[in-house]
Amino acid sequence: MSNSKNQGLKITSISALSEIGKGVPVELSGWTEDKSFVARLRRASLTGMIRAGRIDNPLMAAAQRLYEGSQSRASASFEEIIKVQRLVVKDALVEPSEAVLEEAGLELTEQQVEQIYTYAIRGAKALEQFRAFTEGRNADQHGDAEQGETKQADGD
Repeated sequence: MSNSKNQGLKITSISALSEIGKGVPVELSGWTEDKSFVARLRRASLTGMIRAGRIDNPLMAAAQRLYEGSQSRASASFEEIIKVQRLVVKDALVEPSEAVLEEAGLELTEQQVEQIYTYAIRGAKALEQFRAFTEGRNADQHGDAEQGETKQADGD
């Protein structure tokens, strides 16, 4: 049984896949309000990281909770979940690497970690939703976010 929808599709070339593996530039929140941070990121896979041994056995429950979401029955501490998220961020951050940032005296902010993790696991479209949410937030004089009014899209 052939599917007419699939006719005419071309197989992705190895060279195109190789380019995808190098990551893409993604705009992230910066360390200051007026300057964004653009990094080269690639998508990540929790199951791939587990198979490759990049997530240790003690963190398996945390990885399972992140993978399964709210329906997970796995028991993991907040600290374990954060460790797995940071492993995903490290895997996704191609350029500059986390080590290069640390050498420059920079540590990723919580917002940057969340944005990189979101991109790595769910892709660019999920990051757009993240940006729409954070645009409705204003920073107070200490740099902490305060909940502001969010704009409703036409028709909502």
